[in-house]
Amino acid sequence: MWHVICFLLQQRIEMDFEETIMDTLEQNKVRLLVVDDDAMVLESISTIFEFHGFEVWSCRNSSSALALLEQGQPDVLLTDIRMPGMSGTDLLLHLKQSGYTFPVLVMTGYADLDAAVNAVKGGAFDFIKKPHDPDYLVQAVSRAVKHHRLLLLEQEYLKQLEQEVQLKTAELERTSRLKTEFLNNISHEIRTPANGIIGMLTLAGMADSRDERQEFLRYAEQAALQLVRIVNDLVILSGIVTGTGQPEFEVCNIRDIAASALERVKAMHPKAELFTISTDPAMPEQLLLEPTLVEMALFQLFENEVKFALPGTVQVSLQYRQPAGMLEMVICDAGPGMSPEKLQQVTELFVQGDGSNTRTQGGLGIGLSIVAKIAACLQGNFTLTSSQGCGIEARLVIPASQPTAVPPL
Repeated sequence: MWHVICFLLQQRIEMDFEETIMDTLEQNKVRLLVVDDDAMVLESISTIFEFHGFEVWSCRNSSSALALLEQGQPDVLLTDIRMPGMSGTDLLLHLKQSGYTFPVLVMTGYADLDAAVNAVKGGAFDFIKKPHDPDYLVQAVSRAVKHHRLLLLEQEYLKQLEQEVQLKTAELERTSRLKTEFLNNISHEIRTPANGIIGMLTLAGMADSRDERQEFLRYAEQAALQLVRIVNDLVILSGIVTGTGQPEFEVCNIRDIAASALERVKAMHPKAELFTISTDPAMPEQLLLEPTLVEMALFQLFENEVKFALPGTVQVSLQYRQPAGMLEMVICDAGPGMSPEKLQQVTELFVQGDGSNTRTQGGLGIGLSIVAKIAACLQGNFTLTSSQGCGIEARLVIPASQPTAVPPL
């Protein structure tokens, strides 16, 4: 697999490189530094490369070249080997030790071929024999520039690839951790009501009086409803995530939907009596909605408030925005609030505000994720706003058109 990635990367690099290098050579002058103690050779080489569009810097010795490098770097360096003072070979060695990476080509006469070969072994890109052929000289320098820029481009792509791999790895590790937490949570959440059902039915069978038996059966029924709710949550979430569940819109009353969701929560949580629902007087009696998904979203929001909000009234506001035709459902509490960092995470799958083993509330960590996905499924939006210690405001906004009246015949 890795060799396939490398091959595709190489193909992409070469394609991008050809476009990049041609644009560079055509639009931006390549900076060439020429070092030679022979003034005539220096002038000749400068003329050749300036004719081909290069920006040429020239020096008569290595010391001057090093001083010039303090002002800026060339794209490529062309130096004679035999020069007074610091030779071209010594200049090459100094450049490598100083960390310069631009390509260096050396020029030499036939008598200096051994020195040229040694220079290539020491890091020179290529050597050129004197007297040089102008066309070959330009081709050799251009080839060095292209090769160097290809290496730079390849390094950049590899760096980007490594960063992407690191990000993907971190994402996979986080997903794996969340799924592990989810599996641990779901095993606990399912086992708790299941054990409750079995235990209460056992006690009901052993009860001495009818009232006592009815009490045990009532507890068993509550545990069964809790188990059914967990399964329903998972089924609905699965349908939304996979796209297998298609919304079924119908004409309905949002007041009835909200009341039904609240009654379901009250049947399981006595604290739900703290809810107060206010409805916009201008709210239409009938709206075109997906009642199952809307009720599920409100149920999840209501239950989340019961579980995690501090004692106090939870305000539920139902508003209808005209002429946009948007139904806005806002739930505000006086709870402990949440930091912005946690707020961004709680709508993700399997995440709770408190994911520790010592948390005081159960749950699968999918409630707010279900709400967010329902909002997206209905082409609406879901937002949470809060600050630590100041409660949370949940706002669910979805399109809700009024049904068109059919004129009488």
